[in-house]
Amino acid sequence: MTSWDDLWSGTALAQYEKLGAEARRQVEATVRQICAEPGGIGVAVAGDGPQTRPIYAARAGSVLVLYQLDSIGEMVHVLRLEYRG
Repeated sequence: MTSWDDLWSGTALAQYEKLGAEARRQVEATVRQICAEPGGIGVAVAGDGPQTRPIYAARAGSVLVLYQLDSIGEMVHVLRLEYRG
């Protein structure tokens, strides 16, 4: 299993660390759910060309979690977080 820190890009981790406690809990729960069901909760929002992997978005309260899956759809990589508050 991949380490929690390995799931995050540097940008996403820095954004996560700036969130308040409640927003962090919501993001953590959403990321855990994404990891449990990699193709299950997010909606593809970009990257639908033949050479690119889709970027998915999943809502975690007032934060949008943007992530990609590896080429076989099992590993999650959180790209960034967008606060929608």
